[in-house]
Amino acid sequence: DHRDLHSFPPRRSSDLGRLRARGLLIEARASQDQNALVSDLVVKGIGADVPTALDAVRRNAEQLQKAAEAVRLFERTVVNEEKKLRAGTSTLINLITQRDRLTSARQVEVSAQLALALSLLDLRFETGTLLAEEGDEASLQPSRLTTPPTQEGP
Repeated sequence: DHRDLHSFPPRRSSDLGRLRARGLLIEARASQDQNALVSDLVVKGIGADVPTALDAVRRNAEQLQKAAEAVRLFERTVVNEEKKLRAGTSTLINLITQRDRLTSARQVEVSAQLALALSLLDLRFETGTLLAEEGDEASLQPSRLTTPPTQEGP
């Protein structure tokens, strides 16, 4: 009833109490409506970044595979260069160069491992499978940091 809001000053203390109660009710409803809107936005946002996170995991897994292959190739190259040095058909400079390339390849491999781990973490976060729920408790299991979620569940 809008008449209560327009009768100012209130005639009685009961009018003041009623106006205060009405104000609190309006405020509570507005807060409830705002919370519903925020919840709706969160629900719509959940899963929206999953395809991007999944692509990042795929891309980083491919990069790691390529980096690991490069390390294997440079390891073989270093072994061959050591044999050639012992046979007198190579120089110490060539061996040092190949070992330096192997070290660089290993650094790239470690960086690729980190990128994959971070993208897995992001994917788990985006899918809501980062934490394992056990009753009322949630825990972080190490396997959840190194494996992607499955379609059946966490």
